[in-house]
Amino acid sequence: MNQQREPDNADTTYRYLHLSLEDLAQLPPDELLQACLEMRRLLDIIMSVLYTADSTLIMRAVTIDLLYAEAERLSRQQGAGEESAVTYNIKSVSERLGIRPASVRQAYEQLDALGGVHIVARQFPRRREQQIALPLDDTGTSQGGG
Repeated sequence: MNQQREPDNADTTYRYLHLSLEDLAQLPPDELLQACLEMRRLLDIIMSVLYTADSTLIMRAVTIDLLYAEAERLSRQQGAGEESAVTYNIKSVSERLGIRPASVRQAYEQLDALGGVHIVARQFPRRREQQIALPLDDTGTSQGGG
């Protein structure tokens, strides 16, 4: 028995996602059809995430944001479809979605556990470098107190 791949799943690239409406209007009919099919494929994926009953709303929002960000990244990149490491800033995702950073991080960890993403490394900013030294902080520690 031979199994054939569906044409929709054969080549998941998003070459047209980054184009503006004006750019889309200038496409020849065959490329415009391809752009519509790509948009429809992405919409189907997003709808399937929305209809996942056993997932929290935060998990769904973070997943959809990740899917769209990755599709947009692939559309802007030549040779789309190749696997490569990508860095996502939890703080910017948090601000974009209006969700606390800890919740975004937890959703990414859940996606990692489910196999949806593979978290290679986590980078955290150093707190001491970000804090501004206050004049009162230096008086108690630098004078040897006592």
